[in-house]
Amino acid sequence: LNNEENDNIKISPIVYLSGLGYIIGQICVGTLSQNGLATVLILVFSLLAVVSSIYGVYIFAYVDLKRKKTKLDSLNS
Repeated sequence: LNNEENDNIKISPIVYLSGLGYIIGQICVGTLSQNGLATVLILVFSLLAVVSSIYGVYIFAYVDLKRKKTKLDSLNS
């Protein structure tokens, strides 16, 4: 974090993003009722589950096709 050439402290963008996420989360918790918060959490985790399953299938298919390609390349040569 410390830039020794200029004696500056560099702050990573992830620090700003995590702070912003924390503030937004606190505002959401403060404004939503418990039922509203539960609904939002269910929607967020459902979205994460769908996205992770899509990426899982994509990665599995990519690895499987790459494995088949290397097997075919070894048979052809």
